[in-house]
Amino acid sequence: MRADSRYVVPHTGFLGKPLLAVMMTLVMVLGAGGAIYLNYANVSSPIAKADLNITAVISKEALVDNGSSFIYRFKAVPRIDDVIFGTDPNAVWNISWRIRKVDNDEIVFVQTKLNTKTIEDTSVDADLERGQYQVDLIIDYQGEQNKVVNISEIFSV
Repeated sequence: MRADSRYVVPHTGFLGKPLLAVMMTLVMVLGAGGAIYLNYANVSSPIAKADLNITAVISKEALVDNGSSFIYRFKAVPRIDDVIFGTDPNAVWNISWRIRKVDNDEIVFVQTKLNTKTIEDTSVDADLERGQYQVDLIIDYQGEQNKVVNISEIFSV
């Protein structure tokens, strides 16, 4: 008895081809298509930027002499790479002032100026008795990058 040839040759695969060859060809075509798409698609990759060089100068001016105390006006002049207030017009500069006595660390003045755009926006007036003080300036810059900078200066009244 002879077997019918329809039942001897397996009819598996895709369109009469072995399934493994069809799958490998499909994977190669999809892989090549994906590589071409990713090559031409607008895929953003992180770009390394140089760290911001933020500095500031603290200026002070005695406004009123009350004998035992003085009223001082403090101003901050923040800079990014030697450009006052940097080059980003949409940047946000938040500036916090803290003045404390050097001899006993007593904080005598605290104030925060939000969204400053000019040097006058940064100014604060503080009534200080005679003594030595440390002025702490905290600059919170939010622009093309975000950065917080602390600057301290000691002065005498």
